Amino acid sequence: MRTKNIAMILTMALTAGLCQTAAPSQAATPKLSTKNLTIKVGKTAALKVKKSSKKVKWSIVSGKKNIRFMAKKKTSVKVKAVKAGKAKISCKIGKKKLVCKVTVYGPIPPCVVPTQSPTVTASAAPTQQPTQSPAVTASATPTATVEPTSTPTQTPTLTPDYEMKTINTPGPVADYDCLKVEEGDYKSYFVPDAPGSITCLKIKFFGTDIWRTDIEQIIISDSNKVPKEVLGQFDLSEKQNGSVMAWYTDKDNDGKYEMTIGQNGGVVANVNSSYLFSTIQNEEENEPFLVGIENLDTSHVEDMNSMFYYSEDGTKEFDLGDEFDTSQVKNITDMFWAMGRNNLKKLRLGAKFDISKVEKQSCAFYYTGEPSELYCYVKDDTTRQWFLDHAEEMQWHMGFYTSWDYKPEYDEYIVNEQSMGLAGVPIRTHEPTDNRIMAEPAKYTELPSKDENGYPISYVTDAKRYYFFGTEIKRDDIEELTIETSCKVPEEALGQFDLSEKQNGSVMAWYTDKDKDGLYEMTIGQEGGVVANPNSCYLFCDLSDINGMGNLYTSGVTDMSYMFLDYNTENGTMLNLGNNFDTSNVKRMDGMFAYFGAESGRLDVRLGKAFTFKSLEKVPLLMYYKTPVEYEGSVFVSFEEVADYIRNSKKGSTLAMYHTAVIENYPDWN
Repeated sequence: MRTKNIAMILTMALTAGLCQTAAPSQAATPKLSTKNLTIKVGKTAALKVKKSSKKVKWSIVSGKKNIRFMAKKKTSVKVKAVKAGKAKISCKIGKKKLVCKVTVYGPIPPCVVPTQSPTVTASAAPTQQPTQSPAVTASATPTATVEPTSTPTQTPTLTPDYEMKTINTPGPVADYDCLKVEEGDYKSYFVPDAPGSITCLKIKFFGTDIWRTDIEQIIISDSNKVPKEVLGQFDLSEKQNGSVMAWYTDKDNDGKYEMTIGQNGGVVANVNSSYLFSTIQNEEENEPFLVGIENLDTSHVEDMNSMFYYSEDGTKEFDLGDEFDTSQVKNITDMFWAMGRNNLKKLRLGAKFDISKVEKQSCAFYYTGEPSELYCYVKDDTTRQWFLDHAEEMQWHMGFYTSWDYKPEYDEYIVNEQSMGLAGVPIRTHEPTDNRIMAEPAKYTELPSKDENGYPISYVTDAKRYYFFGTEIKRDDIEELTIETSCKVPEEALGQFDLSEKQNGSVMAWYTDKDKDGLYEMTIGQEGGVVANPNSCYLFCDLSDINGMGNLYTSGVTDMSYMFLDYNTENGTMLNLGNNFDTSNVKRMDGMFAYFGAESGRLDVRLGKAFTFKSLEKVPLLMYYKTPVEYEGSVFVSFEEVADYIRNSKKGSTLAMYHTAVIENYPDWN
């Protein structure tokens, strides 16, 4: 009996101990603040991860038309209800996946007319039939109502319960065919998801009964021929001669229209083009609100006031292209007011965005784009300086999502695109020179395939040992490589080489052995920094420590294959390529980081802000190994598109084996 009691006591003690051990693990299990969200259309709700400080990857796995993310943070996301229906949100923390179900209710979305419709009269519908469009018969003439199947006799006459006003008054008719003025019949409403009492205009599309907020995309066409399958059409020419036509469809049957404006040879914009692309709201993922801007002739325009006012979509970049001519423009007041709010990160104005005649520019960037993250790219230093001189007046990075105080540090977000890489960030360039480093000939010796007993030898890396630029110095005998801004060889150097492509001494290399351990400190120097060869294959292969990457200029490089082949380090220090490592012209990166850290254990790499895959001709396998490794590292990147490319989500396999692409959140890294 006593033995049984002792056994029972021991069992209870062990059980208690196991429970106490398990408690911290249970406490550390991350979970969502809620597994079910119910939101009214137009409202927002916050979803958070509890009991975890790790960065979370948020995604909408179903119902993408019903909800959208307003602001993603490390462990939380703001969800906006867009359309009644169901949706699911996925939250991934490492290998753990959590799901939240979302229900969106409410028949009236934000910015939609009250239940009573405005009066539809004959004057609201286009009465002229263009002579250029014989395919359109009288029976197909649009009534300009949101419900195109209704006939005028079926439309009830109702009195609007709001006051309509007009923004613009047409000026003199031009002596050439062009788009008419957007007169802008509108009413005001309060923005539901903005702090305070922020008002917005709800505008009808060129005097029709279609509200601009019911248009999800405007397409500019170089033809005025109206297709047969359209829901309706309008004559938008200033002379009402059918030279500029508009027509709309609803291809995805979501109640939001695709509106096309067409003119043969391209649409000629009116001298007064204010509000032309205003309040277009596209809620489809990665679908722009404006397409075909290259078909728009703006060379006569003088007024672009509120041209893109309050238009937004799910994209992060907006490019006006290189034909958007503002040489005659005098007024850009409110031009980008709240455009792409909370989402837009890159705004490119293009080669013909000329500010020489601008007289009015107040609030041109009021609430524009992602708070504290929007970059604006201009064509030259003259344009940039003008922007800097008027930044405060234009409300650059000022608004209700950021401080109301002007902050000069955001002047750096106005960039002369002549000094930036395609990754979309400023980069330093070398002074003009014809001198650069030679291509690495990649001289090597094969390592033995069998040992002294005849047994095969397995290597975790490449079975080759490379020599430094064809010399007799083995690369794995170099313990440190430094990139310098001078080609002057110090007296204490043990040896030196001319590494210039022209063999004129403009790029020199020298080495020392300061600690007398038989391993060398190698330096490569050029005045102002080393200009890399277009063929930079094997440039840093078989090395273990690189300093001065900021002194290397890679803008002209087209091939980086095997550039860091077999890179290893004894202390596990991260390889930081810096923010000047420009890959905008690189076409090949095959095996760029092959066998990376295979001999040193976990090794991370940071690609920097100028790293992009945009010019690659083929998808490379960046990082791979001959044998399995026992660790996982990180590839730190600055942009989501770079991370997505490495993850190779379309093909389902990562391009960096045993490494995870991570969006960096360390603003001081350089």
